[in-house]
Amino acid sequence: MKREYKEIYARMRALVTAPAEEWARIFREPVEERRLMVGHLIPCAAFFSAVSIPVGLINHSIWQAAGTAFIHFTASAAGTYAAYRLVQEYMRGKMEEWRETALPLTVYSAEVFIAFRSIGAALGNVFVGQLFMLASLFFIHILYVGVQALEEVPGNQRTNLLVIASLSIISLPTIIHQVLAMLFGMTAGRV
Repeated sequence: MKREYKEIYARMRALVTAPAEEWARIFREPVEERRLMVGHLIPCAAFFSAVSIPVGLINHSIWQAAGTAFIHFTASAAGTYAAYRLVQEYMRGKMEEWRETALPLTVYSAEVFIAFRSIGAALGNVFVGQLFMLASLFFIHILYVGVQALEEVPGNQRTNLLVIASLSIISLPTIIHQVLAMLFGMTAGRV
C-alpha cells in the first residue's frame, strides 16, 4: 500500500513539474482499467479525503468532518469514473486507441484536481482554502498538455476533448458531492 502512495505521489509530482515528459511516459504504458481505478484513483481519493478530516476538525465536529470526507471520497471517485466514461464516449472513433487513452487522460488529470480541491474544501472559506481551490484548476494545464500529445486527433477535436474532459472532471464530482451533501443533511455550500 505504501508503494502505491509513493507511485501516485511521484506521478502527480511529475505531471505538475514536467507534464509533457510524463504524458509521453504515460501513453507508452499498458493501460488496465482496474489497475488505474483501484490502484490510483481510489487510493488518491481516499488519501486526500482522509487528510481532510484533521483539517476539517478546525471548523467542524468529528462527525461533520468524517461525513464530509466520506462524501468527498465518494464524489471524487464516482465523479471521475463518470467523467472517464463521458470522455471515452467522446473519443470513440476519433483515434485508434481511444479506450486506452481516455482512461489515463481522465484519471491522472483528475488526481491533481482531487488533491488540491480536497485540501481547499477541508480548509473551508478562508484565504488559504480558496487558494487551494483555485490551484486545483491547474489540472486543466496538465490535461491540455496531455490532449496536445494526441497527434492522431485533429486540432479542433483536441480543443473539444479538452473542454469536455475538463468540464466533466470539475462538474460531475461537484454535482455528486452536492447531491450527497443534501441527502445526508450536510452543509451543501462547502464544496
